[in-house]
Amino acid sequence: MKSPWSIALLLAAAAGLIYWFTRPIAPDPIILEKESRRHPASPSDLQAVNQHIGQNVAGVLLEPMDGQAAVLGSLQAGKPLVVVFFSHDCPCSLEFSAYFASAMEVSKEKATWAFVFADRPEEIGKFVKESGFALPVFRDPEARLSRSLGV
Repeated sequence: MKSPWSIALLLAAAAGLIYWFTRPIAPDPIILEKESRRHPASPSDLQAVNQHIGQNVAGVLLEPMDGQAAVLGSLQAGKPLVVVFFSHDCPCSLEFSAYFASAMEVSKEKATWAFVFADRPEEIGKFVKESGFALPVFRDPEARLSRSLGV
């Protein structure tokens, strides 16, 4: 007479083989380039921007709204520098200015913030007025900083 263990092992092996041959085969994962509802920026664009992380841009000149040039590295004041790129004609920039202003207020002791525009002073002034926040705004009129970072 056969042992119950050998019968159980035979049944388990048969179940495994049946599963192996009848299992659904998963297709190769499809990576979709999903675009934002607000901007046509795909994940590959974000990956391209991330390739510039760690690049030294401390020597880039920015123009504060008062017109005197400031070296980006001099803005740090011994704290990490958070640079946010805005556009005067972007509804998202206006909408998110409230969130960034809140984050800036909470972290003002730990980080320095710079809001960078490539726009004309009158356009930036209109944006700041519409946002209602006193943001540290800088111009990058020749887009040196944004080009060097691939933004």
